[in-house]
Amino acid sequence: MDRDNLLESEKQENVNISAQRSVTTQWIKNPNFQSPIDPWSWKNGSLGDNSDMDGTNRTGQADFRILGETRTFSEISGIVNSSTSLGWLNYTKSGYLTPENEIDQYGILVAHHWDETAGSGSGQIYNYPAIHFRKNISLNVDMSDYTIKSASLEVEFNASVDANIDTPNDNYTGENDEDLYSIGDFATFYVLISDIDSNQSFNVAFNRTKYLGQSGAGLTTILNITTKFLTAVAEEDLITAINAALERDQDHSNFSITLGIDIYSEDNDVSGDHDDWDSLRITTCNFSFTYEKKIDPFTTVSWNQIGDKLNGSNTEIENATFNFKYKVNRTWSSDAPLSELKFYINNKSLPQGIFKLSSATTSFQYAKPGGFDVTNLISTDVNISTSFEVFLKDSFDLNETLLISIANVTLNISYVETFPDYYTDFRLFLNDENKTSSPVFQVPINNLINITFNYINQSKIHIPNATIQLEGKITGVLSENITFQQYAITVNTSQLGLGVSILTINAQKSNYQTQNIQIFVEVIERPTQLRLFVNGDLKNDNSTITSKFNEPINVTVYYKDNETNNHISNANVDLLGVGSFNEINSQYSLTLNTADLQKGINIYTIYAQLNNYTPQSIQFFIEVYDRETELFLYINSEQKFEGDIVQIQINELLNLTVLFRDFLTQTYIIDASVTLLGVENLTRINDRYTIIISTDNLTIGTNVLTIFSQLTKFDSKTIQFFVEVVERVPNFDLFLNGIMKSNDPVFELPINSNLNITIKYFDNQTESYINTAILQLIGEGLLTNFIESITLQQYSIVLNTSALNIGINLFTILAQAPSYEDFTLDLRITIARIGTSINTVSGESLLNAKSGENFRLKILLNNTDFGGIIRGATISFTWEFGLGELSDPDNDGIYEIVLPNVRVGSHIITITAFVGDLYDFEVSEIVLNVVIESELDFTWLVISLTGGIIGLVTVFIFYQKHFKYPPLVRKIRKLKKNLKKGKKVKPILFTKREDLINNKLQNNFEILPLDTLKPKKINNMQLGEKLTKTGGSPPNKLGS
Repeated sequence: MDRDNLLESEKQENVNISAQRSVTTQWIKNPNFQSPIDPWSWKNGSLGDNSDMDGTNRTGQADFRILGETRTFSEISGIVNSSTSLGWLNYTKSGYLTPENEIDQYGILVAHHWDETAGSGSGQIYNYPAIHFRKNISLNVDMSDYTIKSASLEVEFNASVDANIDTPNDNYTGENDEDLYSIGDFATFYVLISDIDSNQSFNVAFNRTKYLGQSGAGLTTILNITTKFLTAVAEEDLITAINAALERDQDHSNFSITLGIDIYSEDNDVSGDHDDWDSLRITTCNFSFTYEKKIDPFTTVSWNQIGDKLNGSNTEIENATFNFKYKVNRTWSSDAPLSELKFYINNKSLPQGIFKLSSATTSFQYAKPGGFDVTNLISTDVNISTSFEVFLKDSFDLNETLLISIANVTLNISYVETFPDYYTDFRLFLNDENKTSSPVFQVPINNLINITFNYINQSKIHIPNATIQLEGKITGVLSENITFQQYAITVNTSQLGLGVSILTINAQKSNYQTQNIQIFVEVIERPTQLRLFVNGDLKNDNSTITSKFNEPINVTVYYKDNETNNHISNANVDLLGVGSFNEINSQYSLTLNTADLQKGINIYTIYAQLNNYTPQSIQFFIEVYDRETELFLYINSEQKFEGDIVQIQINELLNLTVLFRDFLTQTYIIDASVTLLGVENLTRINDRYTIIISTDNLTIGTNVLTIFSQLTKFDSKTIQFFVEVVERVPNFDLFLNGIMKSNDPVFELPINSNLNITIKYFDNQTESYINTAILQLIGEGLLTNFIESITLQQYSIVLNTSALNIGINLFTILAQAPSYEDFTLDLRITIARIGTSINTVSGESLLNAKSGENFRLKILLNNTDFGGIIRGATISFTWEFGLGELSDPDNDGIYEIVLPNVRVGSHIITITAFVGDLYDFEVSEIVLNVVIESELDFTWLVISLTGGIIGLVTVFIFYQKHFKYPPLVRKIRKLKKNLKKGKKVKPILFTKREDLINNKLQNNFEILPLDTLKPKKINNMQLGEKLTKTGGSPPNKLGS
C-alpha cells in the first residue's frame, strides 16, 4: 500500500483525470474479399463506355476488369467461289455494257470479242465493257468500338488474248491507220472496298495491262499472263478504306468488296477494228484484317464498402492508417499512361492516394509501406466508407482482358478512451528490430518471430508484474525477464497462415494505462524459383519451340525453394488449359503431342504452386506447322501424275483411287477430306480413297479434273489431270442378199432383181448391238433410211435394181448413233443386163445336113438369170451365103428359118439376138456340116476340113470375144467376169463420206459405159455390092 502511494506521489502531477485506453481497430470488414463478398460491391461510373469495364472477385482479391479483345476477319481466301470464298454475286458496272462472264470453280472468267463492224457499225459501243463481282461482309459488331490493327489483300489473275490486241510496241508505220493509235487496248483488274450501298468506293488493288497482245516481227510475243498478283495499296491505306466504308454504315458493321474487270478496245483501225480478249480471269482473293477493342476514356468502375461508426462521446481519434495491396495481371499498356487507381475514405481522397497504373507491378505490393495517414479523413459518429476506383483517362486499343486487383485492405484506426490511469509507454521489437513506430513486419511462412515488449512508465522505467498478452490468431502471455526488463514470446508464422495477420499486444496493470499495440504481420509465401526444360533444353520465359504436328514434346519443370534450394514436393504444377505435371524424383514432367495443338502459335503457361510457397509461372510458345504429305493417283489401277492425260470412250467408268500419305512416316492418312473438285468427295476404303465416275457425266473433249485432299494438321495436296472423252467406235457387218460383204463391199446382180442390204451395227469394243441408230443409204439421186429390227438386232433395206442404172452404182452407207463416231462404208453395186444364151433346139452347136436339101434351123433364147424362154426377140444370122432373120410365128419361143438347098461343106452360121436394153446377148456360132451322099469314103477329108475350119473358127471367135475390144474395154470386161464368178479383185478406191454427201462422186470417179452391141440388118443386095466393091469373100461376122 505504501508502494502504491509512493508511485502515485511521484507521478501525481502527471495523473490524468481518468485512465486512458489506447485502442487500435481494423475497421475494414472482409479485408481479403472472402466469399460472400459483402459488404463490398462494385458499380460502373456515369461517364465513358460501361461495356469496357466491370468488376469481379475471387478468393483473396477483388478485380477491376478492362474488357479488351482481338478479332480477325478471314472469310475470303483461296479460289474465288470456292468453299473458302463464297457469296460473290454478279453486278453490272453502272454505265458500262457487260462482256461475256461467268464464275466457276477456277474463279471469275471474262471474255470479249469486239467487232467494230458488227451490226452495221453498232458494235462500236462495245469497246468498253466491264463487270463486277461483289461480296457483302457483315462483322456483327459495332466497329466504332474497335480499331483495325492490320489488314492484308492478295489477288491473283491471269489473261490470254489474241494478237489483234493493240499495244505500244506494235508497228503501224505505213498503214492507213498509223496515226489512229493513241493509248492502245488494255484490260484493268481491280478491287474495290465500298460501303454497303456502294455510294462510295475505294480502289485498293489494281493492274492495267499494257503490252498484253504484243506481237510482230522483232517483238517478243506477249499473248498470255500467267498467274500474277494485283498491286495492292499500302496496309494503312487499305485500313483507311475499310474504316471509311464502315463509317457510312449506320451500324458500323457492314461493307462490301468488289472484284472488277474493265476492258478498253481503242478504235484505231479505219477498216474496222477487231479485238479478241480470250480469257481474263481473277483466280484467287485472300482478304483478312485484325481488329482490337477500343477502350473509351472517362470510364470508371469502383469497389465500395460502408463501415461502422466510431462513437465520439468518449473517444479521441489519434491515428488512422490505410493500406492495401494492388497489382496488374500484365505490364500496363504504354498507350494509357494517364489511367489511374485511387481510393476514397468517406468520399475524400489524398493526393498520395492516386496511383498511375503504368507504374503498377504484376505481383501484389502494398500501396505504401507502412500505409497512408488518413487521420484527418476519419470522423466520429458517421459511417466510415471506403472506396477504390479505377479511372481510365486514356483512349487506347486493347487486345485482351486486363485485371487490376486489390487485396489485404486495412484501415487501422487508433483512438483513446479516456480514464484516470497512470501514463504508460512501450517499445516493441520484432526479431530484435525496433518496430515501435511502425509495427508492420513481413516474414516468410514457417519462420519464427520473436516479439519483445518493453512496458514502461512515463519515466521510461520498466513496469513489472504486468499482464502482457498476445491476442489474435496466436494467443499467449509474454514472459517477463527481470534481468533484461522486458516481456517476450516466440511464435511460428505457420500458425498465422499466409497474408496479413493482426496481432495485438495488450499490456495492462491495475491503475496503469493499458497499451494495445497492433502488429501487422504479413506472412508471405516462401520465395521460389521455376526452371523450364523442353525436350531436354533449358528454355527462358517466352521462348518459342517449333514442331510438326503429331510429334511428342517433353516438358520438364524444376520448382525449388529459393532459400534452401530444395525441391518442392507435392506441388500443384499445371500446364494451364492442358493438365497437371507428374512428379518424378525431384522434377515435374508432362508430355505433349502436337497432334492435340492448333496450327500456328500455341501459347502455354506453366503455373506452379503449393501452399506457403510463392507461386511461379513461365510462359512459352509452341509453333506447330503442318506435316508434309504426298498424294498418289491411280486411274483404273494405273498411276497418273500431275498434268497426265487419260483418253477414254464415252459410256465408260473411271475408277479413281487416291493414296494420301505422310511424307516423313510413310503412313497413310485416313479421315482426310479427299474431293474431286466440282463433283463429290471420295469414299475412304481402308487406307485409300476411291470414287467411280461415268464418262457419261463428262463432256466430249478434254475435261480438267482436280483431286484436292486435306486434313487438319497436314499439308493440303492437289493433283490435276485431264480426261479426254471420245465418242465410241462402232463397227458393222454388211450382208448383201445374205452374203457377208464387210471386207469386200462389191456386188453384182441383174437388173429387175431385189437387193437386200442388211447391217449388223455393233460397238467395236463390247460387240454389243447399237439400237436406235440412224443408218442411211446415200447415192446419186438416192437418200433413204434403213429400217431397224429390234428382234433381229439389225438394220436393213430392200432395193429393186430396176431403180438403178445398168453398170456400176456407187453408194455410201452412213451410220450415226448418240455417243458414237459416225461410221461410213462405200458400196459398189454393179447392175448387169439379164443373162441369156442362144441355143439350138437340140442344144448342139454342130449340125449335120445333106447337100441339096432344105435345112430348117431352130433357135431357142434362154433366160439364164431368171429361167424360161425369151419371146418377142429379133434374131438375125449371117453366113457365107448371106444373112437373114429368124421368126417365131406361133410365139412359142422357137425361132426358125429354112435354109434352102444347102451346099456341101462346113458352114459357120453366126447368130445375134436383140430383145431390149435389159438383156445381154452374146454372138453365137453354129457349124452346119453338109455332106454328099456317095459310095466313096471321104471321111478323112471331111475330118481334115472340119479340123481346119474349127481352128479358123476358134481364132475368129477369140478375136471376136477378146482382141477386137480396146485395152480399157477388155479390162472392164475381165473385171465384170471376175465379179460374176465371185473371184477377188484388186482393191477398189472408195470415195470419202464427206465427198459423197457433197455430191462430188462424179468428180472423183469416171464411169465408163459400155455400149450395147445391136445387130444391124443387112440384105443380100448390100452384101453383094460390098463384096463386089472389095473383091472379097462374104463376111462371117457383122461389122460394128
